[in-house]
Amino acid sequence: SGKEIKPSRFDFDFAIIDSKNLTKLIDSKLDTLRDIKAHGYFDGITDSIYLELEVPELIYNNMEFVDVILDVDGSKDHSNLEFEIYHTNLNGQKFEPLTLVGELEKDTLFFEIVSTNFTSIFDDLHLMGQVFPYDDKNFQVSFLPSGLVILKQAWNIDADNYLRFGKNFVETNNFELRSKEKKI
Repeated sequence: SGKEIKPSRFDFDFAIIDSKNLTKLIDSKLDTLRDIKAHGYFDGITDSIYLELEVPELIYNNMEFVDVILDVDGSKDHSNLEFEIYHTNLNGQKFEPLTLVGELEKDTLFFEIVSTNFTSIFDDLHLMGQVFPYDDKNFQVSFLPSGLVILKQAWNIDADNYLRFGKNFVETNNFELRSKEKKI
């Protein structure tokens, strides 16, 4: 609107005890939300935000997420975030604890995805990388050389890889997984 908005500062604390069937107004695939808690603060004067969100259970279109936690602590051009899902059930396939830890520096998210005993297919998952805008319309994801275990076999990700993507656009470079002589 072109109107200047004065900086504001406030704390927030809210809970959803039972959404009943109101979630169907948002999306028919979203199940009832219960016992969700969030608290934190926003400070537009010091340009900072803090958020703690706890979701005991989230069911969407036969996907069940149990014990979901999101923590965000941001100030100016730097933010830390942690996102955890302790149990996931996707159409009968169970995934155990999955954690995404990240640091946001200006427009780049440095991340680490960790899970142990993820599924019977992925034994260990430990991926580190970064996501950032590649240009005005596209993004780039790059993974640091790291390993994961698939069907009891260690796989490595080569250095200098990237995946650039956007609307109707995907470009890859050196985006390979290796295990001894095998290569994907």
